[in-house]
Amino acid sequence: MGSITIRATERIARAVSERDEGFTTFFRSEYPSLVRSLFLVVHDRELARDIAQDAFIQLFARWRRISQYDRPEAWVRRVGIRMAVRAAARERVRPRLERELD
Repeated sequence: MGSITIRATERIARAVSERDEGFTTFFRSEYPSLVRSLFLVVHDRELARDIAQDAFIQLFARWRRISQYDRPEAWVRRVGIRMAVRAAARERVRPRLERELD
């Protein structure tokens, strides 16, 4: 029984490693492009990087399913753009709210 558990544990560890390796490869290839796209929305390089990281965190949580999509890069781009649009809207409203508070 013990050797079966060890073999199962090894298979699980290999599967996780392969998943992580696939995600890492995807992240390295898509992250720079996503940051550039998000920068066009938010006009702030650091904010674009933060949003891209948040989008990839969401992707990682769903990687097993989304990695099977024809274009997983479209999924992460859509998530990132939606987050960037919300962040840009918040930044547009902020000066008005600050004036109202003064």
